Amino acid sequence: MAFKLQRYATTPILTPDPSSSWENYNVFNPSVIYHNGLFHMHYRAQGMDWISRIGYAVSADGVHWNRLREPVLKPEFDYESRGVEDPRVTFLDGWYYML
Repeated sequence: MAFKLQRYATTPILTPDPSSSWENYNVFNPSVIYHNGLFHMHYRAQGMDWISRIGYAVSADGVHWNRLREPVLKPEFDYESRGVEDPRVTFLDGWYYML
């Protein structure tokens, strides 16, 4: 499927959520894939603790997004003390991989 990209107005389509402790400071560096008629976005988010987590949102039109209330990936190990960052998702041989 071919896409024609265009800039959407002058405001971001996804902004920090003031009601969320883990994404109330920054949301950025998204990765979007199109599958089964929907756009699936994974994005980096930070709360006031400055720790990065990965969020997920879905959209039918690529402009209006519904996001999960909890991150889909968050730091678990000492070497991830500043968080997990910048998801990139790709489909390969029947599997989706996030790097």
